[in-house]
Amino acid sequence: MNPERSKILIAGGGPIGVTLAILLARLNIKVCVVSEQIAQAGQSIDPRVYAITPGSESVLRDAGAWALIDNDAVCPFRSMHVW
Repeated sequence: MNPERSKILIAGGGPIGVTLAILLARLNIKVCVVSEQIAQAGQSIDPRVYAITPGSESVLRDAGAWALIDNDAVCPFRSMHVW
């Protein structure tokens, strides 16, 4: 999409940027995602760890993205140490 014709420009094509783009597009808001690399279904597993809360899981489900996450890559967390 042409950035000049978009209402919203999203910087970053990772899970958050792509999810936001999907949800805004469903509201008929023209968006443009600018990123070095856009997240693709079936890509190799990202070595980073994402702690996804139940609320975030709900947003991903609404966007249709949760179904694209490999079940082998999902496990519960009970605590977290951030440094």
